[in-house]
Amino acid sequence: MAETQINLREIQIIGKATHERIVHPAQCAPLRRHCIRLAGLSRAQGEFVFTRLRPDMLQILVSLSGEGRVWSEGRWQPVRPGQAYVTPAHTPHAYRAQGRWETGWCMFEPDAFPEFQGGPVIREVNPAPWLHILSGLCDENATSADPVQLEGWTALLQREGARLVAGERPQRLWRLWSRVRDDLAAPWTLASLAQAAGLSPEMMRLECRRELKLSPVAYLTHLRMRHATALLATGRKVEAVARQVGYENAFAFSTAFRRVTGFRPSTVNKAAVRKN
Repeated sequence: MAETQINLREIQIIGKATHERIVHPAQCAPLRRHCIRLAGLSRAQGEFVFTRLRPDMLQILVSLSGEGRVWSEGRWQPVRPGQAYVTPAHTPHAYRAQGRWETGWCMFEPDAFPEFQGGPVIREVNPAPWLHILSGLCDENATSADPVQLEGWTALLQREGARLVAGERPQRLWRLWSRVRDDLAAPWTLASLAQAAGLSPEMMRLECRRELKLSPVAYLTHLRMRHATALLATGRKVEAVARQVGYENAFAFSTAFRRVTGFRPSTVNKAAVRKN
């Protein structure tokens, strides 16, 4: 901190255009049982700046979209989607938005993870579980507030926090599969998947089996058939669905679909038409 000492004054600014969803232990009892002081989602627009000189909590801030700047290792550093800012108690930390910045965050009691030393640090993380869990927790708390559901979401949040604080290795391929889901019609092969992941084909095979217990091509097929099933259920024609999930013709698609699911795509299609 010798370089600039951040800016030796407390700053907590939430811009007027920023939208936040927050869950507090007063509303959600399971938070207290899991050593969580506060949790939520923030969609920052405009000014959004925090500097805490003597924070009495451990905080995890996960970047979901957009970009922010955080104070780490004596300087301001960018934090982009797929990264988290982990800050221990009693150690100065600071962060600010760079334009629009969506984050998910959780404040823990200072001794929630006594094994965590040092920091603040920036760590790689798959943001999808954080968004899913925090959205689920916020939605449940704002609607039914069912105690069992709240306990489930809170336990998942605590577990994700523990994994991140412990520095467990995140899934290496989550960025790749997110890209694949957005473009299932592309002519993906083992070679192109490996290239997109920055790995050799053999390392791609090994990493995929470690993370998913499937070969890369098998998981690609799984993603395609899952999406195809959803499309067929809307009544779309088999030929159109085949093209949307990367097959050149309906015959090849139908053969693969039946091999994976055990039934013909026309069965799903006809059921959808009858239902509608």
